[in-house]
Amino acid sequence: MSDSFFPEAQAGSYINVILPIAIPKAYTYQIPPSLESVPLQPGMRVEVPFGKNKIYAAMVTEVHDRPPEVYKAKTILSVIDEEPIIFPVQLKLWQWMASYYGCTLGEVMNAALPNGFKLASETILMLSPVYD
Repeated sequence: MSDSFFPEAQAGSYINVILPIAIPKAYTYQIPPSLESVPLQPGMRVEVPFGKNKIYAAMVTEVHDRPPEVYKAKTILSVIDEEPIIFPVQLKLWQWMASYYGCTLGEVMNAALPNGFKLASETILMLSPVYD
């Protein structure tokens, strides 16, 4: 049993996550069989693909067994944290801030987390050794 402030994660094949971008809702991702043994809990970060070429560190808000009805869930790439990095009171504060300031939960998450906790894909251009 962990010393987490969150209740123990329920068994499930899906998670809802907050992405650190200005989108109006949480997204559902599938937990791949290779990561089902990892005890995911709300407040932990996972690495997820978003769009065609982007990868983000997303915050888990719920573990469940309900697939999304409107789209096919992508799978998470990896689990970043061994235990939650935010507490339930912080998530409630983020929800209040998003409502009060009229912004998205992802924007609040992006502002609240230190840079070391953020992960966003970048495009790196490198000169080929073939060209001078």
